[in-house]
Amino acid sequence: MSDLSNNRPVRRALISVSDKSGVEEFAARLAALGVELISTGGTAKALRAAGLDIRDVSDVTHFPEIMDGRVKTLHPAVHGGLLADRDKPEHLEAMAAHEIGAIDLLVVNLYPFEKTVASGADDAQCIENIDIGGPAMIRAAAKNHNGVAVITDPQDYSIIDELEKDGGLSQATRQGRQHHRNRERTGQPTLKSTGVRVKRTLKRGFLDVLASHAGRLEGQIVVVRRCGGGHRLDRWHRSCAHSRRLLPRLCATGLVAA
Repeated sequence: MSDLSNNRPVRRALISVSDKSGVEEFAARLAALGVELISTGGTAKALRAAGLDIRDVSDVTHFPEIMDGRVKTLHPAVHGGLLADRDKPEHLEAMAAHEIGAIDLLVVNLYPFEKTVASGADDAQCIENIDIGGPAMIRAAAKNHNGVAVITDPQDYSIIDELEKDGGLSQATRQGRQHHRNRERTGQPTLKSTGVRVKRTLKRGFLDVLASHAGRLEGQIVVVRRCGGGHRLDRWHRSCAHSRRLLPRLCATGLVAA
């Protein structure tokens, strides 16, 4: 017999996915268990089309989705619901004071940035596929995995079997999602498609590598340099003379790979 002492019930789930494979059936089984379903944009539309009762995230935040959906889940009503430690009375008091409801299950997968880049899409479309809210929610839930379960892969919808059988999710199941969370939250823009592999930040001379535009910078080296009180973006093609002089220095630091 399994130990149910560390099980956490799922009363409220936030579902916002780019890959909608199997999400209607999964959400329907959640709804059958009495789970309140919160969703955003296209996911909410798809779930409603499947006949499910969905609460828009804007009803939770009391703030509309704006800027073509760029701003929708970046709100204390969402992140407070993910980050609140259910075992700390002061967190529960803060939730009550600010009317924040706990979110017990987060179902998120990110915009297909790399796929969009590989398709040859223009810069504007690639930029729109840089996910902001998704990684932020995944990080929040990962930090609070003692109280929140996260699904970032449709293959993990099988946890519904455990919910139906035991009425909650075990600590082992919640922690087991950690590997998927870590992989998914780092699956957004990196320099790997450019041939420049980020290892660590070089503190002297170069502040950071600008990863957010990496998909459109094939064959180039991109760095952000300290410049007075601010920073300056420098971009060189790897074949240019300056890049040939710079590359050995960067490789020696471990910041990039040749």
